[in-house]
Amino acid sequence: MTFFFFGTLRDQGLLESVLGRTSTHLTKTDGWIDGFATRRAKDETFPVLIEEDGARLSGIVVEGLSDNDMARIRFFEDTFYEASSVTVETNEGHKLAQMFLVTDPTQATDDVWSFESWSERDRAILRHMAVAFVSLYGIKTYEEADEEWEAMRERAVRAVDDNLVSQRSEVA
Repeated sequence: MTFFFFGTLRDQGLLESVLGRTSTHLTKTDGWIDGFATRRAKDETFPVLIEEDGARLSGIVVEGLSDNDMARIRFFEDTFYEASSVTVETNEGHKLAQMFLVTDPTQATDDVWSFESWSERDRAILRHMAVAFVSLYGIKTYEEADEEWEAMRERAVRAVDDNLVSQRSEVA
């Protein structure tokens, strides 16, 4: 299966947390789609898409995802996003892929989101949350797992911040 990731799943550590394994089996190619831009999701640090004339959405085309990989990714994204077919431009030509679009456009804020400016702290927090959330795959429904999202966030924030404090004190 081929997907175009424009947001947090471009991060290899997060993608591997969701997959539950390394991503060495995947082929990744830089790509873009015109007419879309990213905005920060309400109360989150990840993006949602909006249509915007003249905008260019950069991301990666990921090929080689197994059925199990896709099941885990869909569990992670579930009701917040819906997969849609798109044509992605690459330096090697057009590629047909799937892309996740937000199911509720009111989730987009006015804050521009970019992968390049997504903070290391926020990346680390979402990686922790992904491990916890996807560990419930096959055990709980998405709705049941989603009820634990805020508690997962609190634990992840504590773990990441405690690690940052520990790193600072080791340097000092």
